[in-house]
Amino acid sequence: VGTLEDRKKKYEERSNPLPKFIEHNVEYDADSHISKWDFKERFNTYLKQNNLRAQSDTEIGIRMKELDYEDKRITVDTKTIRFWVGIRWKDSKISVSSEVVQ
Repeated sequence: VGTLEDRKKKYEERSNPLPKFIEHNVEYDADSHISKWDFKERFNTYLKQNNLRAQSDTEIGIRMKELDYEDKRITVDTKTIRFWVGIRWKDSKISVSSEVVQ
């Protein structure tokens, strides 16, 4: 059961798991960015692994903006791609190259 503080913390993590996901998987890097699609896929995988409900693009967008993350759209070969800018995966081997956004 735990203390009141423990229960509050667990409630917050279950009701808004995004900050904990970011803390463990993302780091600030002004020259990097993550596609919104990739971010959503990884976040929803994390939610599923923790027996939490998947979130829509809209829900994720609202929460990210509440946390002051910025997004940007760019066009590459007539295809518009949306990114969260200023962040990269801690496992940076799979982050999108920063050279795409100029």
